[in-house]
Order: sequence, then C-alpha cells, then structure tokens
Amino acid sequence: MKASLDHLPPARQAELARIQEVILEELETCIKADVKARAKRYRLLKLVLFGSFAKGTWFEDSRSGRASDVDLLAIVSHEALTEMSAFWGEVEDRLYSDPLVKRDVSIIVHTLQDVNRQLKDGQYFFSEIIQQGILLFEDTEPDKNGNPKNLIAKLAPPDPQRSAMLAK
Repeated sequence: MKASLDHLPPARQAELARIQEVILEELETCIKADVKARAKRYRLLKLVLFGSFAKGTWFEDSRSGRASDVDLLAIVSHEALTEMSAFWGEVEDRLYSDPLVKRDVSIIVHTLQDVNRQLKDGQYFFSEIIQQGILLFEDTEPDKNGNPKNLIAKLAPPDPQRSAMLAK
C-alpha cells in the first residue's frame, strides 16, 4: 500500500486531511459517549483512500459540477463499529456539509480480521484496494511486546475458480 499523496494537488491533499480529521473527531466523540466499557477499546486502525483519487484518475468538471467522489476504506478494531450504519451515515453527512470538503465521500467499514480474511481468500476488491490504495491514517500502537500490530495480511493469488465464476 502506498502512503504518498504527492500525485494530488495541494487543495486535494488538504481536503483529504480534513476528511480524516472529521472521521477521527466523530469516532472519538462516539466512543466517549458510549457508556459500555468495551467501547473504550474501539479504534480506527487504518483509513485507506482507494478508487480514482488513489489511482490518479479522478475528474472534475466545473461546467457540469460533476466530480469524482472520495472512496475510503475504514478498517476498524471491532465488529460493532461495522454495524453502526447510522453513525457512519452521520459522518458522511457532516463531511457533505463541511465547507472544506468539496465532494461526496463514500466510506466502507470492515474489521481488520475481515479484510485479512478477504485478502487470504484472494478477494479481488480488497486486493485491489491494498495494491492501489493510499494509507491516510494508521493506529501505530504496538502490542504488549513492542511489536507492530494491526498488520495487513499478505495478498493471496486470486482463486481461479472464483475468477472463472466472476467472468461468466
């Protein structure tokens, strides 16, 4: 996974920084408001930009007002965070109304465990995100022994049976 936004104009880089800031603020507020002790362990582990902005193929047409949206994969620590569709909808609504964010933002949310399972299964969608995506944020807190945790699995080769089935 890449980590550089150098291919994007400074205004787009600033916009992505604002998007990341809003997501982290909203998640922190949500976690603090949750009275359950386990919610305090909920974390955004990684935020990955994918799609046209990651690939450098985005478009903006000032005459029609059409523009590429920003596609993000939020990799989270707990399944409960993936099931909070109202919360993630509110995050997208806040981004939509933020004057510093000039385009629509689409966020998909998966646990690290699920992403790693999909990668080990050779699932094309997640493999493409990991190969072409850009890491915007990463929780770098080490494990108890000081080793990196929250690692992305190695990409598995595509499953030929699955590829043949998808080609039909």
